[in-house]
Amino acid sequence: YDICQVEIDNTNVYIASREKALLDMISIISPRNNIKELEDLIFNDLRIDEIIFEQLDFSKMIELCDLYCSKSIKLLKKYLGEKNDK
Repeated sequence: YDICQVEIDNTNVYIASREKALLDMISIISPRNNIKELEDLIFNDLRIDEIIFEQLDFSKMIELCDLYCSKSIKLLKKYLGEKNDK
């Protein structure tokens, strides 16, 4: 589910894509109730740069959202869908 295996110092490690890493972080933080709170979490609490955020693959993230059971991820899916439609 959007992770890759790389070898570092003769040890295999798994690394999530930027998109999956962000979803993982959002899914373990206490739920947000609305888009404003979600934006505050992403851009202020997690300090994700807005330009970098816009470079993420929203289609991939929307697809990955279905793998999570999180209120905040459901809200993020809606938010990404709106941004993707623009």
